[in-house]
Amino acid sequence: MASLGSCGITIDPDDIDKTYRFGRAQNDRNIKIKFTKEYTANTNVRGSRELAKKSFEVMEDLTKEKSHNRYLIREFIRNDRAVGKTVTRKGNLAVIEGVKYQAVNGTILQIIQSAAGRPRTRFVHYT
Repeated sequence: MASLGSCGITIDPDDIDKTYRFGRAQNDRNIKIKFTKEYTANTNVRGSRELAKKSFEVMEDLTKEKSHNRYLIREFIRNDRAVGKTVTRKGNLAVIEGVKYQAVNGTILQIIQSAAGRPRTRFVHYT
């Protein structure tokens, strides 16, 4: 297995809060890294496609609630793509035909920009 340095990824030790090793002592053990900055964590997760080509797997450690919200938004997107709508996605936020939607607490909400520029939300019925 290749090292992160050979993949072009450099992680500053100051960006690491904690590290954990999983599994029994073998050559290849899973490592969980908790970063001090969300930006650094997001950068490494976004680069995970390149790492996957080199036998690395990078995943976010989501709570059950966040994982369920991501599932809801994926299903919401899948249904809209099936009827030919234009969709983009980032995490649990989706932009469908220029309208923003977000999954929060197990429901899909439409994000509305008010006249004052403050975002508001509206419940969207989703089955």
